[in-house]
Amino acid sequence: MALLTPLTTTAGANSLLSFAAAAAGGDTVSYNPNKRQLLVVKNDHIAAWTVTVAAQRTSVAVGEDNFTRANISTPAVAASTIRVFPLTAAFADATGLINITYSGVTALSVALVEV
Repeated sequence: MALLTPLTTTAGANSLLSFAAAAAGGDTVSYNPNKRQLLVVKNDHIAAWTVTVAAQRTSVAVGEDNFTRANISTPAVAASTIRVFPLTAAFADATGLINITYSGVTALSVALVEV
């Protein structure tokens, strides 16, 4: 697994993203509670790849109610599509890392943006 380096930008800034190849064994993100973190996934392959971010805390209390937090598991469909995934504390493990896995990585690129 590779630790993704965040690209820092300010809201409203017109910045170009710098993508890295998705790692075959998956990638990790060091959760930063002081920033909004977005995982941006770009698929340039002819096949769809599934991107999964596993929820570490699946039950979240809001007031007197409990809500179930599901994993993010969605296809990055084929041919130059971009998907954006918001990352929250619910996905961070006990060490503060968020684990991301992919069903395939051919022509799959990722970027971590912090705002």
